[in-house]
Amino acid sequence: MNLEIVAQKTNAYTHSGELQRALKCANYGLKSSQAKDPNWNYKFRVLKAEIQGWQGENDLALSLLDAPPPPQLANSDFAVRRKDAQGRALDYTGQFAQAGAALAEARQLAEKYATNLVSDVVLDQGTLAFDQANYAEAGRLFREAVKLAEERKIASTEVSALEELGRLATRLDHFDEAIDWHKRALAVAQGSTSRGAQEASILSNLGWSYLELGDAENAIANFEEAGRIAASQGQTHVQTIGLVNVGRIHFERGEFDQAKENWEKACTITTDASEDKAICEVNLGALALALDHPQEAKSHSQQGRTGLLKSSSPNSYLLMEFDLLDAGIATRERRFADAEKLLNHIVRETPAESQRWAAEAELANVYKASGSYVLAEHQFQKTLDTLDSAWKSLSQLEQKLAFSSRAAGFYKDYVDFLVERKRPDAALQVAERIRVHTLSEGLHQSGTANPGFTVAEAKAYLGARHQVVLAYWFAPKRSFLWLIGAGQLRSFDLPSRKKIELLVRDYNDALMNGRTLDDDSAARLGTELYQTLVAPAAKYLPRQSQVVIIPDGDLARLNFETLVVPGKTPHYWIEDAVVENASSVSLLVKPVARRKQYDKQLLIMGNPNLKDTGFPPLENANAEIQGVAGLFPAAQVLIVTGDQATPSAYTALHPERARVLYFVTHGVSNQVRPLDSAIILSKGQGDLFKLYGSEIVKTKLNAELVMISACGSAGRTYGEGPVGLAWAFMRAGAHQVIAALWNVNDAVMPHMMKDVFSGVAARKKTAEALREAKLAMLHDKSHPSYQRPYYWASLQLYTGY
Repeated sequence: MNLEIVAQKTNAYTHSGELQRALKCANYGLKSSQAKDPNWNYKFRVLKAEIQGWQGENDLALSLLDAPPPPQLANSDFAVRRKDAQGRALDYTGQFAQAGAALAEARQLAEKYATNLVSDVVLDQGTLAFDQANYAEAGRLFREAVKLAEERKIASTEVSALEELGRLATRLDHFDEAIDWHKRALAVAQGSTSRGAQEASILSNLGWSYLELGDAENAIANFEEAGRIAASQGQTHVQTIGLVNVGRIHFERGEFDQAKENWEKACTITTDASEDKAICEVNLGALALALDHPQEAKSHSQQGRTGLLKSSSPNSYLLMEFDLLDAGIATRERRFADAEKLLNHIVRETPAESQRWAAEAELANVYKASGSYVLAEHQFQKTLDTLDSAWKSLSQLEQKLAFSSRAAGFYKDYVDFLVERKRPDAALQVAERIRVHTLSEGLHQSGTANPGFTVAEAKAYLGARHQVVLAYWFAPKRSFLWLIGAGQLRSFDLPSRKKIELLVRDYNDALMNGRTLDDDSAARLGTELYQTLVAPAAKYLPRQSQVVIIPDGDLARLNFETLVVPGKTPHYWIEDAVVENASSVSLLVKPVARRKQYDKQLLIMGNPNLKDTGFPPLENANAEIQGVAGLFPAAQVLIVTGDQATPSAYTALHPERARVLYFVTHGVSNQVRPLDSAIILSKGQGDLFKLYGSEIVKTKLNAELVMISACGSAGRTYGEGPVGLAWAFMRAGAHQVIAALWNVNDAVMPHMMKDVFSGVAARKKTAEALREAKLAMLHDKSHPSYQRPYYWASLQLYTGY
């Protein structure tokens, strides 16, 4: 075979990540050229050395590169590649000074004789700076490599440099920035001819960034796609990382069996002395510790650390991970001094903020376990302030929301500590600090987090309005309920999060299937939920209470009005209480000042032209619109329907000037990216027909009420609470939102909405108007089927501030 063709194949296989096939070609070229052509023989030495470097066999690579090139190649691209490969191998073996000298020589040669390789050398110089923790210089060099590769249209190098910028952002815990770099790299890779190998790596790194932000859904989707591509390419490293991180997601959800299955499977495809093996071991150790098996955790720690230290340049980040594990083991074994020493070492030495947070949080648990409660509280507070600062540093809305999920574990430890110390008021205030960070930021327009409150302020505010708050807090082992009202703050222990959420899921399934009190299984579930969630506080609730629910976790998907009050005459709780939902105590008791003047009392958008949108016509929408509009003075109503009801028309109509906004149309909920949830309108510019949550938050509102009869208002639950269409309107400035937990029935809506808006037009409290409309349907003897919760309980009231 022609040696030039063999070299081309070697390069192609190397770039696509098929290193074994590349090595086979390089060996064939070496053998074929040995006695015939010294120049080609040298080229294949360089090619083989590059492959061995990518395989981690750096000592073998360096031995191949010792000999200088023959005179004919001294000023060629292979002279550049030789010095570049030397620099990489020296870097990977920790010989940083020699690596710097080799790469500097490679760059000089490239700028003279092979300008197409300059971007590759600059990229490797950036990697060297990164490995030396010189992050500012690494960033500068990676950006230079991107620019050079883009100018010369070298897609593979451009992708690699963008990926390195993502890796740098990840190391600095700037995960939202990392996502942007990875997405840019993915777009370039998908437009190149060698997309497979790079695409898998990018998707894996995207998954990691989403995971670090607490966005498990996006993380899993990216890891699974990366694994599929990696399997077809034979990339075991990418497969391993995907399994490890999916296992981590299961671990954080408390699904320990699934976590162990993923991590043990990952261990079977790694080599004993690899970083991947160490990652598997440190995770299995953390799992053993969570299951209270410190000896098993110690075994995993010793095996993983031993294998890692066999490397000539052990990964310092991973070594810190083993230090964190060993500190946890020491705490379980009550070796508190050892644990404190390890954790303080991590706080001082790690460049990764995430490890610093973990170490600071674990220090609080060490002080708690040792009985040093004053030190424990000081440490909890210090970590809380650190997390708040990290949240503020994030620039994008969805990243801020996802970060709250990642921080939730620390808040749960702090709340549990304060409850154990018999300080329910302080525990409530800590719980409030994670709730609605991002919602509060949008409303206050100051870049601040939740404004906070004092218990005295809450009692006074709620007492004046004859309201009682039931605030819930989920945790793995036990959950909590706080009752706050006029002159009282009480706390109650509840079962674990998992137990409650299983009940919620089963009860919602029953309601979706049209079950009522006449169905024994549904009644049993509804009663058990009432006994679990409300009964502990029931004797402190006034008769016909005005109750504000602040949910946690899947409680955001539960309509408390449907809970079944036991007794001689079992009935739904809606008979006993006026119920609404809120996001936090602080926003409830410290409302934002609002302008009370409006150009219009009612703005209605709906009954759109749904042709070619994939959504069915709403047969009763016009009747619903006319019935509601007739309750207000005609001059105070603006109706936009049909072809005019487009997404772009929404902002053009100045919705901030209306007291009430009413959408009569379909909606879609996006559980992965809740701000991609949307209201369906007519096709407008560019055939766009969805008004997305991400656009809703950008148009400031002053509305007292937004009504959206679209499904999925609760959306996705983050650490700081539920986010969906209702949340988007509240962040834009709406005081209250009525939205649907599930698809509403088009046939019942005209009558029900007329009842609701009769009360709104008469200036009744929204919660009372909605309740009266629901009770009317519940007691409607002429339509017995409508008495089912499925028909009247979907709509729920959310109070923003």
